[in-house]
Amino acid sequence: MFKWIIFITQHFVQLTFFLLILLSFNTIVLAQKSTATYAYCEGTINIFKSNTYQLQFLGNKGASTNFSQFHALADVKSSNQIWFSFIAPADGTINLDIESVAKKNNLKLFAFKTLSGEVCKDIRDGNAEIIRMIKPATAETKIGLSEEVSTSYLHPISIEGGNVIQFVIVSDSINTEFVNLNFQFQGKEENFVEHEEKEFSYRYNRNLPRLKILVRDKDVQHPMTVDMIITGLQKRDGLYNASSVEFDIHKRTRIWITAEKEGYFPIEQRMYYVSGEQDLEIVVEMEQIKSGRSLQLSNIDFIPGTSEVSEQSLPRLKRLKDFLALNSSFNVEIQGHVYEPGPEQSFAGQKMSEARAKRIVKYLVDNGIAKERLTAVGYGNKFPIYKFAKTPSEEQANRRVEILVK
Repeated sequence: MFKWIIFITQHFVQLTFFLLILLSFNTIVLAQKSTATYAYCEGTINIFKSNTYQLQFLGNKGASTNFSQFHALADVKSSNQIWFSFIAPADGTINLDIESVAKKNNLKLFAFKTLSGEVCKDIRDGNAEIIRMIKPATAETKIGLSEEVSTSYLHPISIEGGNVIQFVIVSDSINTEFVNLNFQFQGKEENFVEHEEKEFSYRYNRNLPRLKILVRDKDVQHPMTVDMIITGLQKRDGLYNASSVEFDIHKRTRIWITAEKEGYFPIEQRMYYVSGEQDLEIVVEMEQIKSGRSLQLSNIDFIPGTSEVSEQSLPRLKRLKDFLALNSSFNVEIQGHVYEPGPEQSFAGQKMSEARAKRIVKYLVDNGIAKERLTAVGYGNKFPIYKFAKTPSEEQANRRVEILVK
């Protein structure tokens, strides 16, 4: 069993283009019921690296209008679909193996490409290009992209770095069946490594102390490249895709580091003190998502005194939804906590913590996560991080939602 702990924070970092792409995939308001589940392009699951995933059909009934503008797809009527997308980190090729776990689904696969940057709109309007179309004449429970072409397998997709491919798997049945997805990206360059080591130096004055930030896999201590947001360095604040980065230290300061990598627990705005008088080396250790481990997440804000989640918190919830969609065997317990001074547990605090946990459940259900995988529990102020909170940040840390992944 491992534990996801989501800490509420008032800090919101201005993200660069890469994270704005993630933000663009989900701009719904939690107070409203969303139709943007991953059975539709707008609720697409984002895949960032080669891996094996388990997805689940939502069992959607009725006829689909997702492909109404494409003559070649006019006979595709089932609305039981799974949409996922991939942004290529470099020029390369995509191979896929998709297999129905229960061997009951008759599967189809389509891949779309557009250069406009508005993939879903282009698909709706019929302006996207269908670059792969697998519609086997006989029922197939295993399909994909491979060099070994057959009636259920087509050639791998060639893609340029930075381009987006939108995929959709369609089932002829209305079952909520699982499918295993083996997704593989191979870079074009001979020495391409999907998660290569990247070192950058922004040292310009060797007489000044040095700040060096290293990222390591916690288990094996190998360098690893992550998307890292660094703040507190003024002109050097920003997003870095790196395994190592170093700077000149001009003065005493505090810095905050957020680091993310698919398949690892993210590091959430971890603070470090920089003395300004001597060299400092910071090692950021990333933990793989495994049973029995916990992490701390932030950037989930509730409107004060309510259970309404702020719109700026949606990217974090979107990532949680994607994680659960890609790992359909996990169930989660969502636990709400509030901050109240003193040891007494108030009825209002208890109900607020429960309402906030239920709000997160509602978001996940509205976005395609099966309700039976989720439970909500409110703990009021029974389990504070800081029993005697002395600062606003400590009070804020006590206002949190903990996610227990089973």
